[in-house]
Amino acid sequence: MHALKIIAETMMALMVPLSPMLLGRRPQVLPRSQWPVTVGAAVDSLLLRMSAQDKAMVKATRHEDLVIFHHRWGGSIRRYYGLDSGNRQLLAAAAARPGEADQAARKIIEAVWQELQRS
Repeated sequence: MHALKIIAETMMALMVPLSPMLLGRRPQVLPRSQWPVTVGAAVDSLLLRMSAQDKAMVKATRHEDLVIFHHRWGGSIRRYYGLDSGNRQLLAAAAARPGEADQAARKIIEAVWQELQRS
């Protein structure tokens, strides 16, 4: 478990384009008019914003290890796409139960991973 923590910390350090600090250069939350309302639209948006290095890192991650991304990247997804502030359509599309922004972000991360596995 210690080795997994070290790997996770190293990977998170490399994920600068997905970190809240970079998102600080952009709006913390997209304007409501730009919010994606489907998981596919959120995935497309994320893939456009990810560097080749980030894509390679996520693609190389085993499915069962995606949990390492949930805290920081998941938090960024929740804020940026309005899951914490009223994007009910995306929340309904991505979460099994209403109001579960964490679960919705997790599903979006998994969908990004799945899309990268296809490429």
